[in-house]
Amino acid sequence: MTEIIKLSEGNNVGGVQSTNNDIKTTDKNSNLTTNSSVVTKKESEDNLISFEEVDTDKNTQEQKEYQRLFKKKQRLIKRKDELTAKLSSCRNDSVKNKIKSQISDLDSQIDSCQSEIDSLGGKYKTEVVDFEGYAYSTEISTDNSAYDEILGDSQIALAQVVNTVSNQSATTTTKTIPQEVAQRVDNKIGEKGFCAKVEQIAQEINCNANDLLALMQSESGLNPKSQSSVSSATGLIQCLSSTLQSVGSSTSQILKMSAIEQLDVVKKVLLSLKQVAGLKANAKVDTGTLYAICFLPAKAKNDVICQAGSKEYANNKGLDIDGNGKITKSDLAARLNKKYKEI
Repeated sequence: MTEIIKLSEGNNVGGVQSTNNDIKTTDKNSNLTTNSSVVTKKESEDNLISFEEVDTDKNTQEQKEYQRLFKKKQRLIKRKDELTAKLSSCRNDSVKNKIKSQISDLDSQIDSCQSEIDSLGGKYKTEVVDFEGYAYSTEISTDNSAYDEILGDSQIALAQVVNTVSNQSATTTTKTIPQEVAQRVDNKIGEKGFCAKVEQIAQEINCNANDLLALMQSESGLNPKSQSSVSSATGLIQCLSSTLQSVGSSTSQILKMSAIEQLDVVKKVLLSLKQVAGLKANAKVDTGTLYAICFLPAKAKNDVICQAGSKEYANNKGLDIDGNGKITKSDLAARLNKKYKEI
């Protein structure tokens, strides 16, 4: 089947913006194509669709180069995101400095890659369309060998080092609450056995108990009687009245509960929010996702939870740890890591 390249001049690189003007034909033997050229579509200045013939070999070569660069850039960005997440949970200053150096190097590589993409005029998208108008996306490989080729041995070695000092939890590498932390929290709340109960419900939620403690520290300062001055948010994880009603409770009820009793409501709420987020009941919940299902559960499966220009971002700009105009799971994990240190 004959292929055409879909041009989208002026659109953002990477296909963020798109058009829906696909070329359609009912004649597969249309004489619009020749052996040495392929029909392409673009928008003319008066918004009418026009067709032009371009050199097939040159066009195909440029398209392949663009897609190679695009894949390379995506791999670099993915590795940068991974290292940024590791940085937020790393407590070893020497390793931190190495990670920062690698992130800086990745930024340079990403900028260089973007410059090469820009040199192609930004006219190609990561999508090709067959002659009958059926689109398929270019698949971006995440194969480890591709990382080896693009990132080199130094980044791979660093990633291995970082993985040895950081677990899935951004707060601690253990699932149980350290004895000294548990004693301190129990004394603060005034209820012996509170942290033991936190470990129990964390197991049912399938999250790290230390992450759950950090979440409560972030939301209420581990105060079961905490109430927001601007909304109905109440309790250990600042549940809204509507959320409490959805699990058969209420603001007045949880305020009468002990902290340990309130943990049962916390469990019900978080399991309910996992469903809202589209997560299975037994799905493991990492640090960033735990915060995300409380923050914006409908977006909790995304790496980027919200970004500049949205109401959610404007109201929670302080969660944008790296100041890049996006609140990501890495930002949320970094927030919990910071709050855990305050316990």
